[in-house]
Amino acid sequence: MRKLTRADLIAPWQFKIESVPVPEIAEDAAVNVKQFSAADRGKLEVLGTRYREKKAFEDVPKVRLMTCALSMCDDDGNCLFQPTESDMAEIAKMPAAVLDRIFDAAAKLNGLEKKNNEEQEKNSESAQS
Repeated sequence: MRKLTRADLIAPWQFKIESVPVPEIAEDAAVNVKQFSAADRGKLEVLGTRYREKKAFEDVPKVRLMTCALSMCDDDGNCLFQPTESDMAEIAKMPAAVLDRIFDAAAKLNGLEKKNNEEQEKNSESAQS
């Protein structure tokens, strides 16, 4: 097995990109979603930590909107939106079914659904004790 060098690790990464159908816009319409960088994942984790520690319920929708903002991209992997209040406000105007489809694809691609399931199981076990 070849050991990676520093140069290998800092070279531009090719993140996985998947196409998500958006038939609500047009029959053949789709939007790309991509894997997060470590920096993108960190932005979500900060928001999630704030929610868990302070029970900041107003942050729950922001997590979904930020996930979509960080994952929707063009064919080259460039984000279509930024995780800013104004961009997330625009994303929030999308139909819920479309946003759900994009969020679910991004969560699956980035391993968020597994992490959420593990947290729910842990919380369930704590509640039963």
